[in-house]
Amino acid sequence: FRDVRAMLNRAIKMGYLETNPVVGVEIKKPARREPRLPTDAQWDLLLKDLQDRKPWLHRIAVTLYYTGGRLDEVLSLRWDQVDFGAGKIRLERQKVNDTLTKDLGRDLHSVLWQLWMQSKTPRQGYIFVSKLGTRFTTRRTYLGFKPVVRRLDMPWMTLATIRKYSGTVVATTKGVYAAMRHLGHTSVEMTLNYLGWWGQHRDAAVQALYDRRHGNEHGTAGSETGIETGIWPAESI
Repeated sequence: FRDVRAMLNRAIKMGYLETNPVVGVEIKKPARREPRLPTDAQWDLLLKDLQDRKPWLHRIAVTLYYTGGRLDEVLSLRWDQVDFGAGKIRLERQKVNDTLTKDLGRDLHSVLWQLWMQSKTPRQGYIFVSKLGTRFTTRRTYLGFKPVVRRLDMPWMTLATIRKYSGTVVATTKGVYAAMRHLGHTSVEMTLNYLGWWGQHRDAAVQALYDRRHGNEHGTAGSETGIETGIWPAESI
């Protein structure tokens, strides 16, 4: 719209128009759609199906979930980025040009350890490779994933959804600050925007202020400070 307005202003300067017909016209931004995420039951069903039918894709999905990484970051993982002894995994994040070191956790440690043993304990090279030894591409991974979610009646779900689902699980159980760290964001605002939580937090803020002021009258007050609401962890205040 700004380009059109600038073009019409240019036409006025050149003498083709007397006035700009779009002055005063406001373009409403489309309403932000809430992200659609799987339920815990759907996620468990998906993992079970992948484990039974496509183990290679199951390993990728588990890594996406526990690292909160982007697909290209996970597919680019190499064995020298995993330290089984220290229980750490390092993501090389090209999109933001940095690295993020995270705990493996028991589930991801187990999945990658089994793959490492099956691959004859390599010290280098890509982690997620085909039987021919070639790295799985984004396209091949998406093509492998799409028919699975269609068969499970979840056609709306993509591999990118896993990162958002992972961040949402952390945010709802440990707080937005923990989700920010998990996703590698530089601010809470970025995390709220990514998760689509801005509206929810505006409503929660108003409710928190009301409860703080009137909670005792209705017997609904939580903690003395009102900080431990499950939305903002105390350490992030």
